[in-house]
Parts: sequence; structure tokens; C-alpha cells
Amino acid sequence: MKNKSLTFVTILLLFVMVVSACAPKSIQQPQEEPAQPAEAEESAEEVESITLEYWVFSDYAQGDAGDLQKTFIAEFEAEHPGVTINISGKGDDELNTGLVTSATSNTLPDLFMNSTSNGAKFVKVNAVDNVYDRWMEMSEDFRSQFNPTMIAEVSQSEGTMYGMPYTGYATFLYRNLTVLGEAGIDPDVEIADWDAWLAQMEQISDAGFVALPSFSYDWWDFVSIYSGAGTADEWGIDFDNNVTKINPEKFAQAAQFLVDAKPFGTELGIGDQGATDLFITNQLAYTVSGPWANPTFLEAKETNGLDYDYVVIPGATADNKGGIRGTEYIGFAPNGHIDLAWEFAMYICDEPQMTRWTELLARYNSNEVSLSKVSDPLLEITTEGAKSALFERPPHFVEAYPGDYLQILTDNLAAIELGDVTSDEGAANLIEELNAVIAAE
Repeated sequence: MKNKSLTFVTILLLFVMVVSACAPKSIQQPQEEPAQPAEAEESAEEVESITLEYWVFSDYAQGDAGDLQKTFIAEFEAEHPGVTINISGKGDDELNTGLVTSATSNTLPDLFMNSTSNGAKFVKVNAVDNVYDRWMEMSEDFRSQFNPTMIAEVSQSEGTMYGMPYTGYATFLYRNLTVLGEAGIDPDVEIADWDAWLAQMEQISDAGFVALPSFSYDWWDFVSIYSGAGTADEWGIDFDNNVTKINPEKFAQAAQFLVDAKPFGTELGIGDQGATDLFITNQLAYTVSGPWANPTFLEAKETNGLDYDYVVIPGATADNKGGIRGTEYIGFAPNGHIDLAWEFAMYICDEPQMTRWTELLARYNSNEVSLSKVSDPLLEITTEGAKSALFERPPHFVEAYPGDYLQILTDNLAAIELGDVTSDEGAANLIEELNAVIAAE
């Protein structure tokens, strides 16, 4: 009996083991999933999708400039997985209006380009952030690349910096060498001052040609002449004392020069297509513009044999030349993506990128290291012209100019040109009217 009992127990145990092994998995105890390592969580955050909206001037979003901007964007995106930068080209008016409107509706782009001369109105509507602390956190080696005058433009008061200077321009004098030759003028002889320039204009007129377009229709054109007499301290508005900084004697001097030049010129304004046509068809000797005019003249040279060059605009004296200059800066919206927007802007402003920009486009910019590495005649004349040129509507990022301030200036020029008042009378009237409109704001 004893052996049989053992056999029975053994069989029973074997049966239980077999049944347990064959039990359905649904009745097994569930196993907890292992916790994900912290590194995996951080990786997921790094690839979070972020889109930066980037508004630029229309000509910076097309052609060679647009292609290079897209290259910079692609390089930055490759180093920042999950980041997309959406570049949108906009005309000047569209940029200005769009920034003010989007500030009101809280739909600002993350970063944008604009002229420093418009900066005050964007500060007023809180469309642009103060990035002074971010700038000061950059290394001294990085900051030392940039033009201190252009940095000062966006940093009008202690502890403020309303953007990063990017590109810039200055105006200069384009000369039709065929017209000069027909008039017996040696282009290798520098135009010493306004008196020498007027003598050339009379010589050109006597030879049957037109000397230069009108500078009186647009205040912006007039500044290219006024800067040949007035200095930086004699242009713009003193907002601390609410008075114009225009020197009435220098204004009268510049206005009288244009009156004296009128018999040798045309009624067409500088920006008129008719004036451009006269220049490229060897009828107009001089015109004033910036580097953006060169492609048109270069095309005329290639198709019609236009022979031209460019020099710094003559001034009232040999040591004070003319011109107007401006700076295009990158502004940053005060939103949650500003860290990334700042990093991208510092990337495209750094020397390797700005050198590529300068080599391709010969455009003046804020990075002095990149400018020193590129030799190009158009870049050189812009750089030289900027030394004497006056800024548009200074000071920047302080207060916006009264709406009719600049219209008063052009109306005054028209009255002088028509002979309604003398240059001295017009200058005295101008200062009185400008101070009144500033005080009324």
C-alpha cells in the first residue's frame, strides 16, 4: 500500500504542474512597463516642432539674396531639429503697416527686418523687444565684429538695444562718362566742391546735355545735398528740447546751390523713370542713387554700351561730401520664441555668413570683418559714401517724427525753387514751422 500511495501522489503533482503550465496568459499577473530614461524625455523636447515667422524686405526674399537667405535658414534648421523658419518677403509699406497691425492683434512675426528710421513707432506699439542684455552676453570677440556707429543707432539710451544692425546703404553720384567726354570734362579730375560742380554743369549744358535731375521733390533726395554742408549735429530733431536740429544757414546754402543748378538740369525727379532713361541714353550727366540702381545701369552697359562710373557726392567744401545713409536692422518680437530668434539672427550676422552675403551681393553691412575681406567697387563706394552721409530721420528708436515734419521741408524747398522766397527767408520760415509742429506733438 505504501508504494501505491507514493505513486499516486507523484502522479497528482505532475498533473498540477502540467495544468499550471497550460494556463491561459490572461490570468497571469500584469507586468509594469519599465520607466523611460530621462535622456529619452529630453530628446523628445529637443525635437518639438517650432516655426519662426521671419519677415524681410521683398528683395531679400527673391533672386540671389533670397536664395542665400534660404541657404542660411537650411543650415540653421539642420542644426536645430524640429525648427522651421518661414521667410516672408514684404514691401516697405507692407512691412511698416503689418508690424503695427500685428502688434495690436498680438500676431507679430518672431523676427523682422526694417529701417532704423522707423524704429520709434515700433517701440511705441511694443512691436520690438529690448535685446541689450542678450547682446552683452555675447563674447567681446563676437561684438567687436560690428560697426560701432550702427550699433549706436539701435542703442540710443543706456541699457537699450532695439535690434541687431544687418545691412545698410549710402547714396553716391553716378556719372555718364560719354556725356562728360562730349562736354570736354576729364572724369579723372575730382569735383572739388559745389562751385567746381556748378562749373561742370554749365559746361555740360553748353554742350547740349542735361546736368542733373531735380532734388526738390523729396526730402530724402535733398539730404544727399544738404549733407554736403550740414553735419550730423545739424540734422534731425532734438527731442529733449523739442526743436529741429537743422542749421538754417546750412539749409539756405544747400537750397541756393540747387537754385543755381536748376538752369542746367531737368524738372524730372531723381526717382522718375524719365530721369533714368535720360541717363542710360546719354542725355543726362549725373544722377544720385544707391547700390540698388546699379543693376539697371549695368544692364544698359551690357546691352547699349552705357559708359558710367560713380564717385562720392561733392559737398560745399572739399572736406565735406554729401549723401544720405540708412541701416536695415533685425528686430525681435517680445514673445516666447525670442531665444531661438536671437540665436538665428546671431548666426546670419556672424562673419562667415556676412562674408558670403558681401561676396555675392556687394551690399554694405554692419559686419566690418566681412567688409574687410571683400574687394568690390560698388561696396567700396558705398562704404566711402557712408562716411559723410547723414542718417535718415535721427535719432532712431526715440520718438517718431511728426507726420507733416518732412512735408513742411519739401514745401519750403518748392517755395525757394519757385522764387516765392529767397533761400535765407525760406530757411528762417522752415525753422519756425518745424519747431511749431514739433512742439504741437
